[in-house]
Amino acid sequence: MDPTTHTSHWIKFLFMLIIVMMISSHSIRCPKKCKECNDKVIECPSAGLTEIPKAIPLTVEKIELSGNKLFPINRSYFLKFESLQVLFLSNCNLKGHIRLPKSLTWFDYSYNKITIDSLKIMLNNTRSLQHFKMKSKNLNAKEILRILPRGIQYLVLNGNSLTSLGQDDLKGCIHLISFHCDSCSLKVIEANAFDCVENITQIVLSTNLLVDLPDKIFQTLKHLSILDMTGNKLEQFNASKLGMQYVEQLLLGYNRISKIDLKHCKVIVVNFANNNISRLDAAALGSSPFMVEAHFQRNRIREISERAFENKKTYHLPFSSWKQHRKYFS
Repeated sequence: MDPTTHTSHWIKFLFMLIIVMMISSHSIRCPKKCKECNDKVIECPSAGLTEIPKAIPLTVEKIELSGNKLFPINRSYFLKFESLQVLFLSNCNLKGHIRLPKSLTWFDYSYNKITIDSLKIMLNNTRSLQHFKMKSKNLNAKEILRILPRGIQYLVLNGNSLTSLGQDDLKGCIHLISFHCDSCSLKVIEANAFDCVENITQIVLSTNLLVDLPDKIFQTLKHLSILDMTGNKLEQFNASKLGMQYVEQLLLGYNRISKIDLKHCKVIVVNFANNNISRLDAAALGSSPFMVEAHFQRNRIREISERAFENKKTYHLPFSSWKQHRKYFS
């Protein structure tokens, strides 16, 4: 072999080796407890991290770092990830706001220390944001609702203070599909509170202080399929009066309900466990052939009419009621 050719091959080999070494030295260093680390996904929930993993690729689309203690952090760190769509930073011991890329569609900043003014700054550049979780114990939910991007579809505000939900509070969230506001000390919902979110499919208001609901409150919600008001103080429930003929899953356990009426309701699954219901009849459960599951454990049921569970495939009752009325369930 010609010496010149031999030298040329060695130069090419060394050149390629240097490139490989440079790439390796800048590749992501995935901590041991991380679930996944590659050029698209960084998934390290509760991995015991005290800092963000080194050399995250600029092409990353999802970063999950919830449950790590990451404070302090460079506020502008995430701006360089122009393809980032999902960012989970729940319970990371962070303080104040961070700057977010315009590409972001999912964001969870729950249980960090932030004021409403800092939150407003943080959300100012997130026009593409659709999913937002802000579970907290020190913010006012009404103030959060006022500063949200208009494209929000899935919203979780559990733990924030919201004693009342008025007719204007959700006007900035007209594209809302799912709304969670658990443990918010909610006492009052005004009659037209949900009129502006006509495409909503899921409302979860569990563990609040609601005693009653306005008539026709759900009448305009033709897409509402899941209603969860578990753990409130409701005393009665009349589906027709509330205008909720479209709901498929109705979860009302751990209330104080003594009387129910599900006439004209197409509900598939109902849960009224842990209430004060004493009588079940056809009117109470409705005549819908769609219902396949009904839960009434830990109530005070003393009377069940013969047609109460007609067409119902699955039912869960207190054992004493089952034993006393078993002739109806053959």
